[in-house]
Amino acid sequence: MGDRLLSARAWVVFILIALAVTAMGVWCYFLTVPNTEINLPADDRGIIVFADRDLKERQFHFIIDEMDIDRRTVVVSIQDLEGIPAKILGFQFPYHVLLTKETSRAWHVINDTNRDLTYVWCTECPDKLVLTWVGVVQRRTYSTYAIVIPFSNTPAIQDRQKQYLMDKLQTDVMFASLEGNYYTVSVVLPEGAVMQFVEPTPVLFGRANGRLRFYYDVSTYYREGLSALAGYIRLAPEPTVYLIFTSGERQDDKESIVFVSGLLIGVGASALVSGTAEVVRERSPPKNTRLSKRQRNLHMMLFAVAYAIALGVFAALLHYFAGRKGEQVRNTESPSF
Repeated sequence: MGDRLLSARAWVVFILIALAVTAMGVWCYFLTVPNTEINLPADDRGIIVFADRDLKERQFHFIIDEMDIDRRTVVVSIQDLEGIPAKILGFQFPYHVLLTKETSRAWHVINDTNRDLTYVWCTECPDKLVLTWVGVVQRRTYSTYAIVIPFSNTPAIQDRQKQYLMDKLQTDVMFASLEGNYYTVSVVLPEGAVMQFVEPTPVLFGRANGRLRFYYDVSTYYREGLSALAGYIRLAPEPTVYLIFTSGERQDDKESIVFVSGLLIGVGASALVSGTAEVVRERSPPKNTRLSKRQRNLHMMLFAVAYAIALGVFAALLHYFAGRKGEQVRNTESPSF
């Protein structure tokens, strides 16, 4: 009776270990499951230029480069600002903005934490502004990322935003409209990135130095209205540049995680079934056999482990190749540009 109780306890420990292994496999699997929720700022929280006077027919080109997918940041460069007839010139950005020591000598930051907005402004502005934009890169899976670049127009700006800036700057401010000026943006993806989805269609695109580059005419998208903007993100009036891409480096890691996930789930689940069956057998009345109880338990344990490993390897291979096939289908269905 004591031997049987000891054996049953050993199998219970075996089952608990199998449960832990299965849980680890499920956790690894959920690392690769897509997060379909994309954070979209409200229409009044997109990028827009403001100044102490009304600006017309001015060119504002935003270059987005040096993407850091780990920190979820990009470097934004805005050039050819010298000569703009304004004593105060600034930019509204959703999320958070960081300036270097050199840049902060001429440019200043106002953080509206209640609305998760950042205003960057200057007087006697230099020819360009370079800043780090935090929060614009959003992770969808272990290897797939989205970058959402929203723009706002003057009708979407609320009176409280304008009043907030006026109180901070102690002067009247006006926002530069999308249709009255020329807003354009260039996006440079990291080296090795594979495009999955883009909205809207870029005006120009190409590859240089192994990196994908896209050019968008935001003001034209706004002027063309619903016909240009109806798509995956939202309907007009506020245009949003939206890209989904896969990191080549992270994709290799993902394939390893998928294999390990299938292996752990297969080993854990099959061991769990084997262990449960053995516990049930141990509680059954003993039968006359030629093998001793200890030998029988050892054989069953070895059989359970071998069976679990075999099923685990099979599940891992099946899971791995199913994931590769699904990735190929998603790439095929992505619009060609």
